[in-house]
Parts: sequence; structure tokens; C-alpha cells
Amino acid sequence: GFIYALKLTPALHTQSLPHRTQILYAPDISMILFNLNVKSGDVIYESGTGSASLSYSIANVLKPKGHLYTFEFDVERANKAKEHFAKLGMQDVVTVTQRDVCQNGLEYEGGRKADGVFLDLPTPWTVVSSAKR
Repeated sequence: GFIYALKLTPALHTQSLPHRTQILYAPDISMILFNLNVKSGDVIYESGTGSASLSYSIANVLKPKGHLYTFEFDVERANKAKEHFAKLGMQDVVTVTQRDVCQNGLEYEGGRKADGVFLDLPTPWTVVSSAKR
């Protein structure tokens, strides 16, 4: 038999994730990244971290100087995402926050406004006003 060592790519990462929530795959992620015009050095806010499939893909585009602030309502999923990004050595690129943005809005961190916002939420219209700030 043979053993193949594969470099971790966003597509491979998505395939190997434990699915804690419904997950986005490469075709949808590509369209989202394109429509948000995500590029290296940007600051992106995402809400609805879930399994972190999209988060990982966004972070890979943003690094090394950009940053992703991702918000997750569920405490367990937020903690798992924090652990996951720490294991991947991406804690300088990704900040995971447990927060109910539908009730409490998005909080801008570090004084820099977002270059893009992605809301994967059951009621995204409740967050639009805080996302515009």
C-alpha cells in the first residue's frame, strides 16, 4: 500500500470537518468569497460560525495581515471553533466570539471597520443595522 500526505487546502479541510451544523462546500464558498470580494489584508465579520468550513476558507484568503471576526451563538460550537483554529495555528488571523448577534448585534473589534460581512443566520435582517456601522 501507499500513503499519501496531502497539504491541507480549504476544500480538503471542508471534507474532513466533523459536521456540527449544515456545511458549505467549495462551489458555494467560492461564490461567497467572490461576491464579498475577499482579499488578503481585509477584515471580515462573519456570524454563524457553525462547523467553521467557510471561516477557514475566508481566513486562508485573509492571511497573513487580514483578520476574520466570527461570531457563534452556540457555546459548544464557539469553543470547538476556537480550539480548531488554535490547532491550525490561525489564532492570529481568526477571532471566534460566542455571541447572539441577532439579540446583541455585531461588535467591531480593534477599531477597524469591516471590509465585508457575511451573515449565516436564521434572521439576518435583525443584524443588518449593526453590520452597517
